[in-house]
Amino acid sequence: AVIGNDIYVIGGANSFDYLQKYNTLTNSWTSLTDMPFLAFLLRGASVGGKIYIFGGSSTQLVYRYDPASGSWTRLNDMPYIDYMGAPAVVNNKVYIFGGKDSSGTVTNISLEYDPATDTWTTKATMLTARYAPATAVYSNKIYVMGGLYGGNKNELYDPATNTWQTKATVPFTNYGWGVAGEINGKIYFVDSDTNKMAIYLPMTDSWTSTSGLSTPRDYLTGERVNGKLYVFGGSNGNSSNMVDIYTPSDSLSAALKSDTFQNLEEQTDYSAYYDLKHHADEEAIKLRLR
Repeated sequence: AVIGNDIYVIGGANSFDYLQKYNTLTNSWTSLTDMPFLAFLLRGASVGGKIYIFGGSSTQLVYRYDPASGSWTRLNDMPYIDYMGAPAVVNNKVYIFGGKDSSGTVTNISLEYDPATDTWTTKATMLTARYAPATAVYSNKIYVMGGLYGGNKNELYDPATNTWQTKATVPFTNYGWGVAGEINGKIYFVDSDTNKMAIYLPMTDSWTSTSGLSTPRDYLTGERVNGKLYVFGGSNGNSSNMVDIYTPSDSLSAALKSDTFQNLEEQTDYSAYYDLKHHADEEAIKLRLR
């Protein structure tokens, strides 16, 4: 979840209740007040300067974190147990797609959560049942891509009309936990478990393949901030504390204004990774550029 220049990383397989804040401007980590419950396979979203946490590991809990006070507040539960659903935010409402229910059944359920009223509404079901897909928002519409049992599906949800459309399929099969983000009218989709990445153009409903992560791993999470795509953690046999940062070529000129990247004028894009530690005094100790 993102607020301003900060990315909030929550929970995880080896850190069930951790809450950490990564500042994209200073490349620094801060440990914050832990979640009041233990969970993984959960998802989060930000609305109005606050972080909302949904479900995870066979729960239907919903909590709100206030960065100003460092406090957690329990809210109305989700209407059903959900884990590995995918969130997206449009017009200050959170939409959650798919996941698994209490029996482990993969669902195509779509939910809308309104933080202003702390209420849930069931919306039109997805065309394809799946869990752990990636989502990206463009022009107030939500693209749901990949996911386990979703394969290479790409479906568009319009909150204004509560309708779904099938869009051009992803040029590779995704088995969940990919990362997607819209930058300058293009959606960048990073596959998990491989080094594949593809660029989707909503205006033409078309895809272009490009190089992906320097170190392939699955169970990814990530966010888009200030024209860059950040990809966190995952697993390549063991839990990873790696962070990859991708800057598209069409926004590279802005990045080159920083002294850090003055030597990249011959490059069209870059990725980097830093060691992610559990405490603020154990921050990034290595950087690799290519």
